[in-house]
This record gives sequence, structure tokens and C-alpha cells, in this order.
Amino acid sequence: MWYNGDATDDWDDPDGYEWKNDRGLTEYYLNHLGQYLAAGLPVFNCEYAVNHADTAYAKSYEEGLIPYVTRSSLS
Repeated sequence: MWYNGDATDDWDDPDGYEWKNDRGLTEYYLNHLGQYLAAGLPVFNCEYAVNHADTAYAKSYEEGLIPYVTRSSLS
């Protein structure tokens, strides 16, 4: 929703987290997922953040989402 990263095989790769998504993309996701939230279904989201993990969790909870925040490393 808010943060993305490049999927590499290096856990410490600084490109693997903290890429801030374009606001329009975030709004697009939220608009589409809103129908599931309105139906009472749980909506999970994965955020790729380290330094902004607290923000990612807070924004997710504010929107009624169930977040998981990590790096995008595939190692």
C-alpha cells in the first residue's frame, strides 16, 4: 500500500524496502479493497519497510487492514 522494495536474495539490500508508493497507487488499492472491508472480510497487506515500519503499521490499522511489515528479500 504505502511502501515497496526490490525483491533480491540479500536481506540487507537497501533497495529491498522503503520505496514509497505513489499516492495514486495507494488510493487505487484502498478504493478496490474497500469493498472487501465493507463486506466484513479481513484484508491483509504486506508493507516493505524498516525505518518506516511504525508508520506502515499505523496507516494500515487506520484503514482497517491487517498488516505485515518486513523487507522484500527472498533469501
